[in-house]
Amino acid sequence: MLADWHGDDPRDYVERSHDARDHCWHATHDLEANQFFVALITQSRARKDEGLLVWYGEEHVRAERRTTAREYKSPVPTPDGCGVYLAAGGRILFDLEWDRATESLARLRQKIGSYVGHFEHYRDAELHHVLFVVPTDDREDKLQHTIWRERPRFGHDTCCSFWTTTAYRLRTWGPLGAIWLKVDIRASETPPLSVTRLRKRTALNQLPPIQPNERPIADCVGKPSWWECRPGGGQVA
Repeated sequence: MLADWHGDDPRDYVERSHDARDHCWHATHDLEANQFFVALITQSRARKDEGLLVWYGEEHVRAERRTTAREYKSPVPTPDGCGVYLAAGGRILFDLEWDRATESLARLRQKIGSYVGHFEHYRDAELHHVLFVVPTDDREDKLQHTIWRERPRFGHDTCCSFWTTTAYRLRTWGPLGAIWLKVDIRASETPPLSVTRLRKRTALNQLPPIQPNERPIADCVGKPSWWECRPGGGQVA
């Protein structure tokens, strides 16, 4: 009835209603994932040369990637949000996976496989970063090992980059702190135990960008009067 009232195709309305039904029981998870982007905007507001240009929510990304999945007949990774961060003259593209340790490692392996299958169709796939936030160091160690163990499926030049951190590090230093640990999928030896405590971490604004950036920093969310350049709000490419 609503679609008929607006003169629209009802299939889009039906799909949105199914998504709302299937994903309405994760309010705490969704709020925490959204808070990541809010914190990123807050932390970058005073930085003159960088900022968050785009923040897409889970529903938007799911709908967008369904089209690609139908075209390539591949799994669809549905992150809890994705963004475009402007820094160092380039665009840092990232997906966010907010993990509360409610999923098994087997389920995480499936999710990792869906990312690999999705981005194998993209040029410069390694410049698309998948950020995992997990609750504990132990969970991060297990996730790092799980992703590394799946490396034979990745190929050599067509895999996205995986990064991990913990909720504690995120709360303490913020999303722009040097908290992100890359999964070394090309390592030939098994990662040591407690790898998360031994290796150097990287800040989000130092992740490899896609060059160049053609948008002014003033367009980024949270900058002074940013909304005047963005009539559609944050979800504007």
